[in-house]
Amino acid sequence: SSVRISPTGEFLAVVAPRGDQDVLVIMRTSDLSIVRLNQLPDKKSVFQPRWVGPNRLMFGAIRKIGTFAQPVGLGEWYAVDADGGRPRTIVTYDTLGPTDRARQAQMGERYGMLHPMLEDDTKVLMTVTRARGIEGSGSEVVLVDTLSGRKSTQLRAPRADCGFVADAQAQVRFANCFDDDMINGELYERRGNRWELINRSADTGMRIRVSDIAPDGRVYAIADHRQRPAGFGVVTPANGEDTASFRDPVTEPL
Repeated sequence: SSVRISPTGEFLAVVAPRGDQDVLVIMRTSDLSIVRLNQLPDKKSVFQPRWVGPNRLMFGAIRKIGTFAQPVGLGEWYAVDADGGRPRTIVTYDTLGPTDRARQAQMGERYGMLHPMLEDDTKVLMTVTRARGIEGSGSEVVLVDTLSGRKSTQLRAPRADCGFVADAQAQVRFANCFDDDMINGELYERRGNRWELINRSADTGMRIRVSDIAPDGRVYAIADHRQRPAGFGVVTPANGEDTASFRDPVTEPL
């Protein structure tokens, strides 16, 4: 169902069905020989493998439920070397905290991959979002050691309901934040140690959602002025000026 090539091109990480589960198969690109097959316990399936170094990768877990095997995200993450060495459970909810408060906090949080650290292939940036009503609610960026599983908070979102965007050097640059109506929202830019609001769609009539930042610094985003469907392309976030590489007359990109 998915294939990802390692940074050096030596390996392929392939998600493939095996009975009722999706497993992770590591193959050599030179001859497509199988290096390692990773299968999760308790009928969990592998989801979204990501290479975090030349020989190391992380992946999430889902469970297939229902007649049509609809996948349900479990919020769990694992790390392992291409040959199966140095396995580490990064996030799991199989063993919850001993108190009601601890269990509530753990079940109300979700981790997601943000960006590998280029200077250290054993560390990655991840996001953790905690539901409203529990201690520490909101979103944070955490630095995760894929060997020890240790996590340290790097920064918090400027407000609730935000997602982060990092550049090619693994520096968090933008936060896309959404209002409850999921129509309006705000775009923040990280400048030094502070978040600065650079667009509020309810005021400007312009919606900007940053998607990615190229190695040369160009910012790619989905943007619109509510007069026609949104376009995808290079955007100058400070003033909303955009050069749409793609804009359909009817349908908006996701």
